[in-house]
This record gives sequence, structure tokens and C-alpha cells, in this order.
Amino acid sequence: ISPDLRARYDVRKAELRACAERIAATRSFDDDSIAELRGLLHKLAGSAGMFKEAKLGSRAADLEDALELCPPEERPARVREVTEALTEAT
Repeated sequence: ISPDLRARYDVRKAELRACAERIAATRSFDDDSIAELRGLLHKLAGSAGMFKEAKLGSRAADLEDALELCPPEERPARVREVTEALTEAT
């Protein structure tokens, strides 16, 4: 895998973390914010395996689904799980 691809993947993970942290900090658990986070999770889920992080990719896919299906009152906990998953992966 080229260094350029690896760098773009690292940026993708950083964007996901920043999005989750922003949502948590501002308590913006509205549909638009959650849709943005789900989109970033989807991208990570699709590319993590290429970088030998299949477990993270699987977790991202699970969290994407969980955010789609959970009631609004569970969104804060799910967003926290996104940050925890990224922390565990690094």
C-alpha cells in the first residue's frame, strides 16, 4: 500500500474521530449530525481491511448500523462508542 493511500486513510480516521468528538462536545445528536457520522463510518468500514484493520472496519459497520436503528436517546452512547473504537485501534 502506497504511503499516499495510507496517509489518506489516516486522515479519514482523524475526520471520523473529530466528527464524533464535535457531536459529543456540542451535544448535536440531530439527524444531520448522525447522518454525517454514519457516512464517515461507512467509508472507514469499506477501507479498513486494506490497511490490516479489519476488526475496526467491522466495528465501524456495526456502529453505522446501530446509529441508524437506535432511538435518539441512545445516540450519545453510540457516538461515545465511535470514539472508543478509534482509540482502541490506535
